[in-house]
Amino acid sequence: MKIISLLLIMCIQTITLASEPLNEQVTDLVKSINMYLDRAESEINSSHKTKKQLASAHIEYAQEIIDELFGSRYVNKFDHKHPDIIDYQKRIKKLKLKIYR
Repeated sequence: MKIISLLLIMCIQTITLASEPLNEQVTDLVKSINMYLDRAESEINSSHKTKKQLASAHIEYAQEIIDELFGSRYVNKFDHKHPDIIDYQKRIKKLKLKIYR
């Protein structure tokens, strides 16, 4: 019974961590990530080669911000498995596939 109670507590804590809002500094960086990915998406839809290069640059900027989030300055300021962070990482992968296919 103690093991089941302990597992239940651990599950609840995990769910709580994942749903906690991001702090203000991280939220600002997440907004920047979103902005760059929106721009990249808009550029990808263009058929011009220059636009796709620009989209690639926007994706790289977004990736640099994510890398900064996982760096030492922000390492303990957010849950690395936060749904927003995971979604942006997936979005970057999808956009890269669109560019390089």
